[in-house]
Amino acid sequence: MSKTISISELHQKTTAAAAREKAATYELLECLHLVDRRKAYLELGYPSLFEYIENALGYSSTQAYERMSAMRIAFRVTEI
Repeated sequence: MSKTISISELHQKTTAAAAREKAATYELLECLHLVDRRKAYLELGYPSLFEYIENALGYSSTQAYERMSAMRIAFRVTEI
């Protein structure tokens, strides 16, 4: 990104990127919820959802735990 971009353009790019990130995060959590509910990780050769997130999706153990926790909270507490 160029240093000559205006503050207004920079703000627009930043808000658009944030919106895409939020949408992608929700889609990931929704997919993980379905993988968990259907226990699809077992059919794919992983003993747990955690192992699936870490090994199949390539997240670190901390990131896998965070995503798994966020998914479980998000789909238990519908206000989130």
